[in-house]
Amino acid sequence: MQDYHLKLDKGVDKVRQLSRQFCETLGLTMFAYVRVYHDGRTGWVTSDSDHDHLLLESESIDKDPLIDTAQALKQGYYLWFHNRTFPGSEQFYRDRSRLFHLDHGMVVVTHQKDYLETCCFSGLLAKRPLYNLFMNELGLFKAFKEHFKQQLTPSLLHIIDEGVPLSFLKSSYGIPPDNNMDEQRSQILTSCGWNNLLRLSKREKECLALLREGHTYQGIAKHLHLSPRTVEQYVGSVKIKLGLESHGQLFQAAHKLAEMGLINRK
Repeated sequence: MQDYHLKLDKGVDKVRQLSRQFCETLGLTMFAYVRVYHDGRTGWVTSDSDHDHLLLESESIDKDPLIDTAQALKQGYYLWFHNRTFPGSEQFYRDRSRLFHLDHGMVVVTHQKDYLETCCFSGLLAKRPLYNLFMNELGLFKAFKEHFKQQLTPSLLHIIDEGVPLSFLKSSYGIPPDNNMDEQRSQILTSCGWNNLLRLSKREKECLALLREGHTYQGIAKHLHLSPRTVEQYVGSVKIKLGLESHGQLFQAAHKLAEMGLINRK
């Protein structure tokens, strides 16, 4: 792990250079680009390697039940902070940050073929102007993420691609495994409604994906070789599971879940 720290330290100046204008304009104090690979590795570069040293040495990662496996991360750690589909998500992240002594940042997530890709912005959550900007202008943060990716140098890409196993991060400092981790994870995810999303069936997700594309119930039925009545029942089940009341909320949820890479028509 020490070798990886040294590489992060070497890459800090370049990351600061690439992110300085964006961060200074918004008053951000730290930026990190992170990939969580499906094989269980994670790799990142940051503008503040001291923060990363502290995060690891404070044992926060070891104690956090949502930083465990790649699948666990996919299921909860990167739940959209501002996702109105899950009204409890904001409080969820506040509680989690307080419980595990984490800097409460703002995260932009993209699901790629072989990894989860995230950009983390942190430092000024208490200032409402920045919070409101993130809530209402997500496109600005997404655009910066794409810009940053295009500017990555071969040396930074090597650091990210090499990465370290998540299991190694959990055991680097000799912390014994927590037998209650699965229970803790379940409780945290339940509190924000994420488990309801995981309960959506394959057909329900297909209906949502087609609804997002603008198809009527009749059109969805034709695509899936179902009756319109059956499609209506699937959509009604989605509303119940996600606690949605109107067609507008359903349509918004379909867009959000597609952005998260959780529904896509094959």
